[in-house]
Amino acid sequence: MHDFNTRKPTGVQSSPVILLAGIAGGGKTWAAVEATTLETVDRSFFIEIGEGVADAYGSIPGADFEIIEHDGTLQQIREAIQWASAQPAAEGKYNLLILDSLTEIWDLIKDNAEQAMKDRLTRKKRRLNGEEPKPDMDLWNAAANVSDGIMRQLANFPGPAICTARLDEVTEMVAGKPSRNTEWKIQVQKKVPFRVSAIVEARAPRTWTLTKIVTTNPALQVQPGEQKPLPDFTVEKLLTAMGAAAGQPGSTMVEGRVDGSLMGDGQQHAQQERPQAQTSQARPAQQSEPQQDEDARKQYVAHQAQGLLAAETAGDEAKLRKALEYYSRTGDRELSQMAVATLDRLLGTDLSQAKETVQQVIDAEIVTTNAA
Repeated sequence: MHDFNTRKPTGVQSSPVILLAGIAGGGKTWAAVEATTLETVDRSFFIEIGEGVADAYGSIPGADFEIIEHDGTLQQIREAIQWASAQPAAEGKYNLLILDSLTEIWDLIKDNAEQAMKDRLTRKKRRLNGEEPKPDMDLWNAAANVSDGIMRQLANFPGPAICTARLDEVTEMVAGKPSRNTEWKIQVQKKVPFRVSAIVEARAPRTWTLTKIVTTNPALQVQPGEQKPLPDFTVEKLLTAMGAAAGQPGSTMVEGRVDGSLMGDGQQHAQQERPQAQTSQARPAQQSEPQQDEDARKQYVAHQAQGLLAAETAGDEAKLRKALEYYSRTGDRELSQMAVATLDRLLGTDLSQAKETVQQVIDAEIVTTNAA
């Protein structure tokens, strides 16, 4: 069993990620830029995607921000966030990040998924017949992962991050069918509202309501579905109420990590890890890191192969299919092929469709090495 460390809570809230969602002309970007005038802010960084108005907002009285130039690709946008996060703030102050807008980023991610699907069909010499291809599920999953990765970057920014997004009144769907009712929907990837510290909406120009907040301040807390009016709203007032201050860390959230435990229970996996760790410690100092990685990979594959064999022996088709789905989703060609072969033997059939699914996942090109 792992020997865990513990610590007492600091009582200090992480730097907030604030989402300003509103109709066109609702004042989202203006409110964000106003925050750059604060005495507590050292440097303010503005990353603009698909808007083209950042320069104009420099005329706001007291506005003081730097536009980070990029080439419009997801890679450079993410590198811009990473670069801004690495810039030190003056003592007693914090840096501020503005991202305008998350709606445009999500549209860009979807465009990448659609292009990846077109490239996939072209490689397989399939005709489009004049229709726009819908991305396969693995590409949609990859797109969601990219969006999540960007939100983690914002959460880790060592200062307040302010994002904008479009808010539209749309037809409410009931059981997959349009109803007569309407609802307000933030035009971002569906997980984004769960990743931010606060959501302030403008359903009319400069008429702000607080619809979500993570805070220990009782005066700010809202119940799910509640709308708390914010008369005379400014980002400065919200940051002050949330206790934003210099020296606040980025998010302390620990992301779950894939470790292959689906092929066995936790105890078996822990037992598998112990000999590996001991072996690593016993290796000569001159052994290279690539060699260590290769040895670890061999042990991991051997362990997974044992799990596949055990499932085959038990006739557990469901477990084998789950394993295949997992290996395919993580792009593990070797283990995916082993899982397909095991299913072939168990069922005595040619799983050509399963093999095609595996290859589609492995061929996915939307996820870069920075997507995590």
